Amino acid sequence: MLVYEDKPRYDFWLKFVLGGTLALTFVFGLVLLLQDVTGALVMFGVTVFDFLLFKASLPSRFQVFQDKLKIVLGGPFALNIPYTRYRRCRK
Repeated sequence: MLVYEDKPRYDFWLKFVLGGTLALTFVFGLVLLLQDVTGALVMFGVTVFDFLLFKASLPSRFQVFQDKLKIVLGGPFALNIPYTRYRRCRK
């Protein structure tokens, strides 16, 4: 039974680094579009891959159940951590 659910809060610098990575590869793809179409397609592919990787690996929700903590990642991925595995918790 679900007891509590919350969304993670990401700070400015993490958003800046991840968004900057996506923007940089996309801009490089636009620049290469005029010179090398194959290179531009590779850079656009890298941008899409990075976006999917970030989306799949960053938590989207934390769910507290009576017997476990579930960290929901992007897509079908999730981590289930039973309370018996905790030694101590800190804020």
